[in-house]
Amino acid sequence: MLATYLTGDRVALRAMQIADKDHAVAWFEEDFPVDADRAEKYLRDELDELTHRKLMLTIVRVDGEEIVGGVRLQLHPRHSDVFVHMAPALDDADELRGEALKLLVPWLRDEGQHIAVTVTIAGDQQHSIVAAESLGMEQTARLRAWYHRGGGRVDGLIYQAIHPRWQGTEASDA
Repeated sequence: MLATYLTGDRVALRAMQIADKDHAVAWFEEDFPVDADRAEKYLRDELDELTHRKLMLTIVRVDGEEIVGGVRLQLHPRHSDVFVHMAPALDDADELRGEALKLLVPWLRDEGQHIAVTVTIAGDQQHSIVAAESLGMEQTARLRAWYHRGGGRVDGLIYQAIHPRWQGTEASDA
């Protein structure tokens, strides 16, 4: 069942469930596939420990409800950190990640009233970068050679969305 308030044109976000163990390759943040038993143990441990400071969401396609990724949120009193993991074999993972960001960032920043929302995006994920920038997120740091890719490494780009109420004006030269 999809959450109607976090649904875009192509993806929707919903709470992680134990049944998602069978699709761990899509959402588990590791380079190698995870079997269902290990994924279930992880989910049971994590879901039992979920508090107002931690939240796990599943990214699903709107058409067919295929699980394509997952989101782990670290929620702090005034800011949140977003970690998105997509299924590695998807041709459109970058586009789907971008749409997920377009759902998450306004929800956390605007509705959740978080001062800052932070996400790290690989430098080769152009759709995600465009999505972040279209949301008003700014690149605040670059982590050199942060992500491993077949044949090399790419930078990690840290983007932040600051709630408009907390954005200051630049000092004048006067």
